[in-house]
Amino acid sequence: MSKNVGQATVTWSARPFSVLRALMAQGYVLASVTGFPAIFAIIEGQKQLTIALGLPCLLFIIIGYFSNTRPPPKDLRNIEAVCVLSFLFLLITVATVPAFIILGMPLIDALFEATSGTTSTGLSVASNAAEWPLTGHVLRGWIQWLGGFAIALAGVATIIGPGATAKKMGDFNFEQQDILTSARMQARNLLKVYCLITAISFAVLFFVLPTWWEALVITFSAVSTGGFSPRADSLASYTSLAQILVILVCLSTTVSMLFYVVLYRNGLQKATKATNIKTIVGVATVGVVICCLLVLLSKDPSGQAVLNNSLNFLSGFSTAGFSVSPLNAGAATTILIIAAMIIGGASGSTAGGIKIDRAIVLFQIVRVSFNRMRAPSHALFKIKENGKWLSSARITSLIAVLSCYIATLLICWIIFLVFEQPAFDSFFVIVSALSTVGLSTGIIGPETPSVLKFVLICAMLLGRLEFLVLLVTLSPSTWRKRS
Repeated sequence: MSKNVGQATVTWSARPFSVLRALMAQGYVLASVTGFPAIFAIIEGQKQLTIALGLPCLLFIIIGYFSNTRPPPKDLRNIEAVCVLSFLFLLITVATVPAFIILGMPLIDALFEATSGTTSTGLSVASNAAEWPLTGHVLRGWIQWLGGFAIALAGVATIIGPGATAKKMGDFNFEQQDILTSARMQARNLLKVYCLITAISFAVLFFVLPTWWEALVITFSAVSTGGFSPRADSLASYTSLAQILVILVCLSTTVSMLFYVVLYRNGLQKATKATNIKTIVGVATVGVVICCLLVLLSKDPSGQAVLNNSLNFLSGFSTAGFSVSPLNAGAATTILIIAAMIIGGASGSTAGGIKIDRAIVLFQIVRVSFNRMRAPSHALFKIKENGKWLSSARITSLIAVLSCYIATLLICWIIFLVFEQPAFDSFFVIVSALSTVGLSTGIIGPETPSVLKFVLICAMLLGRLEFLVLLVTLSPSTWRKRS
């Protein structure tokens, strides 16, 4: 605690043992990260993969067992909840790296692939993924599914104890709150919805994709808006019907998961009013219309080109990262996709980007600034979000996230330019990484310099954890005791 003249400012430091106990309580959940693909490794007789996946699973199970003797504290601080969430994603990433090395990837590539999966991004540097055993594809899809939503909710829904702890973890996992339920119960409901959408999506894709395992892997990636595909051309070699259905699955989780909870409980009218589904549908529709017009005015105004570009746009808007055709650097539709990737989906969804809710609030801030210039000095202006007055703390947080996004984008872009990478392609892939999308114009691959791979690894983690969460966790001042 520290005191300033005329103002008392209280800041808390993170207690390492409290964070450790909260992490240990996640042991059984973390065991599922490598445990599920380990089952496929055993069935396929992949001994090395079984060991690489089985050992972390066993370790997490042991940790989970011993955590029963030291449950997480009931007075978990806000800063400690932030740290727990960050470390969960870092642990998943580290735990899956050995398996990717067994699959034939160098260390930096394995770390890149694991990070891309955990952050549900979908950028890949794998050179021989088509030759991987089924276990490798299941691993990539599974960690995207977990990183997309499940792990972020698991602490609240099933592991972290009741009371203030669950509430604080919940505050960082989903922004839209259902006032009729506790944070812990809401997390359980959202997790059920996530699993139900996954099951329905698999049942649908099972009939339009060539094999059951491709349906399974792509379902994991699509529901989490991840983007990993077992094929090198993403969705290009599938039928148009399959492409459309996969993108629709991605869009289904671009809206807040709370929409489905309220829909089941109170009906469509209240679900629409309580969430931002109208905005999501509106932006997607307007984007597709603009995309179609741009294609019709281009040199290739064919029906197939209209479909391909529209699906690529929707993939970018949902931050899924699937592509149905190559992206042309500098094309008007590609620039439109960049804008869609930056905005992203709704808060409480699996989508990345700055979130459409924040974009709307930022637009309102600009509008209010204009109105202030035309109003008397004593005039009072307020901003509403979802029918509620916006607090100054919320506005500060929005501006901080946007500032971090822009600053990180510029720093990463400068590094890419120093390495003499194409300017537009570099800008595109950095936005893709920061918004956890996964689309690329072809600039990223096994031959990409290791420094640039590491830059994108940092960008993916920062984007998935929305900058402030990871930066605060890694800050020495977070762990320094205060008198």
